[in-house]
Amino acid sequence: MERMRLSGCIAAAMLALLSCNKAETTPAGSIPVIISEQTINATVDKNEEYRLTLPYSATGYSIATPAGHSATSAIVTGNESEVLVYTPDENYTGSDALLLVASDTLEDGQHGGCNKGQDEQRSPQRTVRQQKLLIKVEVLETATSS
Repeated sequence: MERMRLSGCIAAAMLALLSCNKAETTPAGSIPVIISEQTINATVDKNEEYRLTLPYSATGYSIATPAGHSATSAIVTGNESEVLVYTPDENYTGSDALLLVASDTLEDGQHGGCNKGQDEQRSPQRTVRQQKLLIKVEVLETATSS
């Protein structure tokens, strides 16, 4: 009876270890990606500058798709924040848009407790967090007083 109980415990432990290994296996080169997308609608007067303080990103933003009607589109880094500076083409009125992207690679040594004592033997899991900001700008004709 004692042997059967011990055999059952060993079998259960082996099954648990095999299950953990299968859960951690991912195809070679496959890294999970978390994508957050946000659209920001903005208005600016013709020939005026628009500034937007960007949400925090560890790696910073880059312009993935530039604006089609912009004399200047730049990301300026300053006191712990990044600011998008957009200036429409001279005398342009109408719609414009640009896409900003930031990607951070997150490494996590915590694997749900399934591999206790094995963290030193293998690389931590990686996840890519990608933030996309679509900035839609409406450039308005300025009101002139007569």
